[in-house]
Amino acid sequence: MTIETVQGNWSKVPYGKKYGWVSSSYLTKVTTSTPTITSVTQKTGYVTVDQLNVRQSASSIAKSIAKVNKGTSVTILSNSGSWSKITIPSLKLTGWVASSYITDKAPIGTPTIPPQKTGYVTVDQLNVRQSASSIAKSIAKVNKGTSVTILSNSGSWSKITIPSLKLTGWVASSYITDKAPIGTPTIPPQKTGYVTVDQLNVRQSASSLAKSIAKVNKGTSVTILSKSGSWSKITIPSLKLTGWVASSYITDKASIVTSPDSEFKKTLTGKTIVIDAGHGGKDPGTSGKIYLEKTLNLETAKELALILRSAGAKVVMTRETDVYLILAKRVQVSHENNADVFISVHYNATSNTSINGVDTFYWTTHANEKKLAENIQQEVIKETGLKNRGVLTGNFQVIRDNKNAAVLVELGFLSNEQEERKVASKDYQIKAATGIYNGLIRYFAK
Repeated sequence: MTIETVQGNWSKVPYGKKYGWVSSSYLTKVTTSTPTITSVTQKTGYVTVDQLNVRQSASSIAKSIAKVNKGTSVTILSNSGSWSKITIPSLKLTGWVASSYITDKAPIGTPTIPPQKTGYVTVDQLNVRQSASSIAKSIAKVNKGTSVTILSNSGSWSKITIPSLKLTGWVASSYITDKAPIGTPTIPPQKTGYVTVDQLNVRQSASSLAKSIAKVNKGTSVTILSKSGSWSKITIPSLKLTGWVASSYITDKASIVTSPDSEFKKTLTGKTIVIDAGHGGKDPGTSGKIYLEKTLNLETAKELALILRSAGAKVVMTRETDVYLILAKRVQVSHENNADVFISVHYNATSNTSINGVDTFYWTTHANEKKLAENIQQEVIKETGLKNRGVLTGNFQVIRDNKNAAVLVELGFLSNEQEERKVASKDYQIKAATGIYNGLIRYFAK
């Protein structure tokens, strides 16, 4: 009881709602204390019993406001005697639990969260599962070498994500390594490089066996996107070109652009070249057993345009799709653009299927047109290795009516079955375009 007041040997004490007096000699004074609450640095604890009462206050007779399961992760806010004040934000729950039922050791199987890092799959196909178990449902299979982001670990399992596939799941950790497979591109800061050889193949992938999609000239400026072994992935935005080149032929020294070896680039800078892909649309031109002339004309014309643009020339194409143009319109394009050179690209055919080779035609409007034809013919033969049928005058409207220097090139016979297969290849078309380019270099240099 609580002593209200003391007078002499008597003490006033409550009984019920009233007060009375008793002899003080029959009372013993008792000192009580309130447990001190000590705050702690917030840390994580784990429940060690199957169900633990969370109470309103630090007392075993306080009201239980919830029960939490074994292994539940809690945040310890403070301690009071044998009690801990905890919170579980995800449950919006705060209360008191007996400290003896909380441990700082995570239960076996509790995910540990390492700093996110990249891993690579080491087996041909790896199951990604819904949970950290070999009997869990497989939600996907990923291939050897696939790059994954490791989110957390749980025993012998890793939780991974592949954002590009919108895929998250669990994989056996033993099949993930932090060592990138040989050939995995490394991504350096993007930088500028310059081609060091006269013509460099740009390939579809990082291999000398990969298909060549273009050739770029010495001194051409490229942006290096990534590296894979001895290969560099490059892009030339102005040409809308991206592919792989041998790193050994790229330098970061800009001096190559102005070196004597890059005079070829200077030769074509500012020159206007009109490229005419013969036929098109309702006019297929000639044909072989497989290919139409109009199709091959356009493909070769595009290869030539790519090379010339990379050399600094202004290129205008009479057509860039499968459309029909009258011959007069093709000549008009040359005149409207004041072309330095007009080149009409064609493939040939004849009833004699044994005839093969390349020939170049000109019409003497300018005194130097024959020289232009000779330069192009010589370089195309050098590049392609086809039979040299020579340089001839040709009464073709696109060169006859053209006021600018103009030639028409017949780049092989579709009527010859063996030659048709050869000239239809991308490799041949690049070689033919390269030959025309080299012929233009010689023409303008003189």
